[in-house]
Amino acid sequence: MPFNIKSKIHQMIETMAREGKKNHSTCISRRRHETLALTYFQTVFKSDPDDNNLNDIEVNLILPRAYQTRLDYVVCKAETEALENCRRQYGVFMSFMCVEDLFHKNTCLLRNRNNEDVKDDCSEEYIALRSHYRLTKDPKTLRRMKAMILPKTYATVNLD
Repeated sequence: MPFNIKSKIHQMIETMAREGKKNHSTCISRRRHETLALTYFQTVFKSDPDDNNLNDIEVNLILPRAYQTRLDYVVCKAETEALENCRRQYGVFMSFMCVEDLFHKNTCLLRNRNNEDVKDDCSEEYIALRSHYRLTKDPKTLRRMKAMILPKTYATVNLD
């Protein structure tokens, strides 16, 4: 049987949709998620800086979003850039012309979906930033934390 990209993409989309229902963050609309996260950022950082416990909002909303953003813009950066360049190049016809790039990006995302190293790094970075913000109340740190979960700004923030 020949390799059919279209059927492979449909299989991947169905798999992602089927497994996505287990995650609470996919049940909430993007705007609602961002509103909850930004409200959370305004209230939670008045606690103890040495507290390394994560609450429900962090576990179910912020960290999965930060992990997905990290996958898109750090782990699968080459595939994401190739897909964005293809979309810019073809405009209206991108759904027909960029199928292969979308397939490569989805393959990368599926391959790294359960990567515990990336999840642990993301959690550790978030806890470190949260502790630093609780100590200093530095607005740059707060912007960096928001950039972890809001994808548009993540690409512009220097992660070094």
